[in-house]
Amino acid sequence: MGPDLSVSERLESLKVGTVAALTALATAIAGQTLVPLILSPPLLLALDPPLTVWGWSGCLRLGAIALTGFMFGVTYRYAIRRDHNPHLRSGAVAAFVLVRALAQVDHPDIFRWPSPAAVSFLFHGLESVVLFGLGAVALHRGFAKGWLKLA
Repeated sequence: MGPDLSVSERLESLKVGTVAALTALATAIAGQTLVPLILSPPLLLALDPPLTVWGWSGCLRLGAIALTGFMFGVTYRYAIRRDHNPHLRSGAVAAFVLVRALAQVDHPDIFRWPSPAAVSFLFHGLESVVLFGLGAVALHRGFAKGWLKLA
């Protein structure tokens, strides 16, 4: 086992996770607001209610997105460290995108377009790319400006 993490390291991870969570939340709220304006009515009706409705289910969904964004930020900070390998950076983003998007593949109607499962799968996949991609961009901006520190 390695040495224990210092309080300053833990606080920095908390800061990085919070930035990633807030970025994910802002992206998800923008998406929830814009998706009904962009999608055609038949595709909009195919979406699951939590994707287009704000109520309790929408709030629960946003909470899950914030938690996922937070975990992405902390994991990303330790995954990339001071390594400037672009494959490592994109691989960390891709891992979170795939886990979140592919969690729905077990539904039997996933490949029958435009079934609700297929539309939801496509939406979650695209949303995941944007959530984690913008999260990585926000973190890199913070690292470059010195507001956030790498592990």
